[in-house]
Amino acid sequence: MKRMLPFLVIGVSVVSGATLAAQGGQPQAPGAAAPPQAARPAGGGGEPMPNDRTGFQVGRFFVDPANSTARLSNGGLLTREILRHGDPNVPGPDGAVLEFRTQVARATLLPKFSTPLMSLNSQFLFYVVSGEGRLDDGTQSWDLRNGITMLIPPDVKRRFINTSVEPLEMVMTEWPANAVARKDILVRDVALLPFCEENAHWNNMSKCLFTQADGMTGRVLLVMLAPMTMAAPHTHGPGADEIWTKLTPGNALLMLGSELREMPQYSTFLAPPNNQTWHGQLNTSKTQVDMWLYVAGGNATTPRPAGGGGGGGRGPGAGNPNLSRDQAVVDQATVKGKPLK
Repeated sequence: MKRMLPFLVIGVSVVSGATLAAQGGQPQAPGAAAPPQAARPAGGGGEPMPNDRTGFQVGRFFVDPANSTARLSNGGLLTREILRHGDPNVPGPDGAVLEFRTQVARATLLPKFSTPLMSLNSQFLFYVVSGEGRLDDGTQSWDLRNGITMLIPPDVKRRFINTSVEPLEMVMTEWPANAVARKDILVRDVALLPFCEENAHWNNMSKCLFTQADGMTGRVLLVMLAPMTMAAPHTHGPGADEIWTKLTPGNALLMLGSELREMPQYSTFLAPPNNQTWHGQLNTSKTQVDMWLYVAGGNATTPRPAGGGGGGGRGPGAGNPNLSRDQAVVDQATVKGKPLK
């Protein structure tokens, strides 16, 4: 026993030194508790603080359209507003937080109904969640089903027709007309798009639907989260603009600051642009891949300030060499209009 004692002392010294080196700290006084080593997720931001200290109100930034009043718009779409235009940096009504967009809404066209051929002086994005139908501009038409996404410029005629006995369910995003808007309707099929991102914020996989090259202010992605995974919590600074709408049925978990919320289908949140409220999603399903419609970068003329969200992806400087951003490949997913009979 006496012969082993020096080796035990040396072993304890080595372990203590290794522990201190790993922590980057200084030797502790005997009996003192080691400082907690909180993991800092990717994406920037200061130390996490509880919502009651920051004054953050979850209901301002996260809305379920099941709790919204149904209204008629766009010539006959039954819409339930989710988020609308407002200032996210000052107190205000729940949902009024979109600095650069007019609204995000759930839009339903009832079975066998149609809207008139009409135009509006706003730009619209529609994503078909379920049902079948047709879009036309008076001269050509596009078939509608799950995953078909439409970018409709201002002052361009359009008409929606539900050709089935089930409701045509869509997510609708609207924003003001601007100089970068295209002049014709652009339709893409998400099933034909290649993946453009992998492991963004740990686990997000994405398909790039529309970018500024398509006449967008910002970009639109379909973001997927595999079963039993989560996205890295992170923050965004002033001027950042990220809108997330849940497309798949069932509940995911949404972290906004120090609170968790169930996130059902069609519910939407704006990532708070305050540099202090951490956000991230968790897919607790063991079988379903959860999907979100992601719309970001609302004002092409306003540069995104530094500190507005961090590296994302696989980290700063790390690309996705096996994933495609080739415009020619993306164009293969563009749906050509058929002559209207």
